[in-house]
Amino acid sequence: MDNTYITQNAEILAKIATIGSFVVAVSALIFSYLQSRFRKHEIKRAYYCEVLEWYSKTISILSNLNYCLKNSHAKFAEKRDQLLPMLSTQIEIGRFYFPNKKRLISQNGC
Repeated sequence: MDNTYITQNAEILAKIATIGSFVVAVSALIFSYLQSRFRKHEIKRAYYCEVLEWYSKTISILSNLNYCLKNSHAKFAEKRDQLLPMLSTQIEIGRFYFPNKKRLISQNGC
């Protein structure tokens, strides 16, 4: 065998390996990008599910409390006294989902 033949084959194999490495690197980059987008969507969906669960529980408490306040029987007063702390807890939990944002006050005070 000729040394030039071996050298040419080695160069071809090196070029093929380089192209293969490039393809693998680009594939990994694309996969990583898609995974990060999927993860972002997953986190956003989990947040919305938590907010929806909080909202459902809060509305249920408010509805029950409204019913108890409309009725003046003693049994409803006891139930009302149980619901008020639950509502307070839900309000505090809601502050984590919807924090108060300070407004910037302009120089004229408006």
